[in-house]
Amino acid sequence: YAGTLSDEGSSYIGDGLATCLYNFSDLETNPDRARLIIMTTDNELNGTPLLTIEEAAALCSKHDVKVFGIAPDHIMNEQQFKDAILSTGGGYYKTSDKNAYKQLVNDIKATDASIIEKTEIMIYDQPEVLFVVLVVLMGIYFGFSRKVKL
Repeated sequence: YAGTLSDEGSSYIGDGLATCLYNFSDLETNPDRARLIIMTTDNELNGTPLLTIEEAAALCSKHDVKVFGIAPDHIMNEQQFKDAILSTGGGYYKTSDKNAYKQLVNDIKATDASIIEKTEIMIYDQPEVLFVVLVVLMGIYFGFSRKVKL
């Protein structure tokens, strides 16, 4: 937790989640794109936020953005955070669970974000053989041009 703990400052969990949501550049113009957010917090609110975690989770649900939450052992209002995260269709994990990260990865792989609907075959021309032949022919030409005046 180095760099995240201080005596002063603020912690606006709902505002942070909403900020992540609205940082998707094409959120409004490309609603069919699969999106997800991985969030970790101790859920300790410091200050007066504009949005609660529940309101931010509702915004994520509205835009079909799944949120996966990772919580440390010392999380505040755990049930509130867990319910908000699960309301988005994502998952909830505890850092104390030794299989949490493996389960998180497996759950993300099972989402729409992992499904590729369009495949494309690209063929690249590889002219190595012709290049080698050209170099050899140029070598022969220069060799003969030095011996025989053309």
